[in-house]
Amino acid sequence: MTTPFFSLAHQVAGAMKAGIEEGRWVDWLPGERLLVAELNVSRKTVRKALAQLRHDRWIESELGRGHRIIRRTRPRPKKAADGSVGLLLPVAIEFQRTYTNLWISELRVFLAAHNLQLRVFSGQKFYSGSPTRALEKIVQHEPQQAWVLTHSTTAMQRWFHQREVPAVVAGSIHGGVPLPSVDLDYQALCRHAAGKMLHAGHRRLAIVVGEPERAGDRESINGFERAIELHTGGDAKVIVSRHDCSPAGLARSIQRLTKLRAAPTAILVANSAHYLTVHTSLAARGFTIPHDVSLISRDDDPYLAFVHPEPTRYACPPAHMARQIGRSLITLGSSDLAVPRIAKLMPEFIKGASFASPS
Repeated sequence: MTTPFFSLAHQVAGAMKAGIEEGRWVDWLPGERLLVAELNVSRKTVRKALAQLRHDRWIESELGRGHRIIRRTRPRPKKAADGSVGLLLPVAIEFQRTYTNLWISELRVFLAAHNLQLRVFSGQKFYSGSPTRALEKIVQHEPQQAWVLTHSTTAMQRWFHQREVPAVVAGSIHGGVPLPSVDLDYQALCRHAAGKMLHAGHRRLAIVVGEPERAGDRESINGFERAIELHTGGDAKVIVSRHDCSPAGLARSIQRLTKLRAAPTAILVANSAHYLTVHTSLAARGFTIPHDVSLISRDDDPYLAFVHPEPTRYACPPAHMARQIGRSLITLGSSDLAVPRIAKLMPEFIKGASFASPS
């Protein structure tokens, strides 16, 4: 019996297909120069092998971009040997909000009770406009049973969904990405805040949010504006004031608001740390809280209890947030529901001393 002869190009094409199946290359093949060096063959052989992959519908070549992988048999990422869950942050944990650190600590305790370890990874590379390479590297080199995505971008959420890497979003979903998520119900919360302002007699309202706008901020604006739309009096006006999240940018935003002819008498601040800057900026300009301007903080942090006058705010216990995230992680892959579970938590309204009827 004659042994079939396979050309070198055919053998190289087979090796490249195996590399794709094993996850060695994801989304795009390396450039021809790198393939020549890695496979130790000539460029002519590599080009013949690439032509074979195109013919077999394993890749598509795009002018100026390279060779995109369109067929693969990629197994799900293996579970970590120690049964761990990974959590992604944009910056190191010590630079996170106090509230975020508290629920992460509570989540660590919850997972430990289920024999799971929480491992935290941080880096802006995961949050860039093109995070594919960074995410591929971390998932391959640090395999986890599942991931928790905090402050996640649209690109991050889509990557985890498309790669079928188990993940829970701690925050709001972008653009309908079908991942399970746990977050505050910002739309209902801000609709409630605007309703409180209207009921107290305020008719010139403002909401202060950071830029770039996050999904939770968009929900907050929608809820706030919706309450104004439903106001039967029709005499209420709302201003959306955006800033660059720096103290100086916040101060400029407040300066613009207070200089308006119809300056707002009540302001909702969409971040607990930003509340401090808004509070001190108003005080520096001679405004008394709540006599001249009422303030409400959408978010809570332990230090707000020490601000005078104590801020009116919305609070969700960190342990409650952690339990919801933990339950979502534990039940990943076990639900028969077609739509992933989305948990929206409604925090408690804390009536502080920073909010009153307009004088």
